[in-house]
Amino acid sequence: MTKSYGSRARGAVMTEYTVLVGLVALACIGGFLFLGLAIVDSFESRRDLLLYPSP
Repeated sequence: MTKSYGSRARGAVMTEYTVLVGLVALACIGGFLFLGLAIVDSFESRRDLLLYPSP
């Protein structure tokens, strides 16, 4: 009986870790997308300023 409980407990812990890692990965992806778009916009505005012809 103890052996069966230990196996189920390890399975539950592994499931918790998997869910936790998945949530952290989703948060990282969301952060990278948010910051990535902001950085691209910043580079595009700087590029437009540099390429704007001087009077």
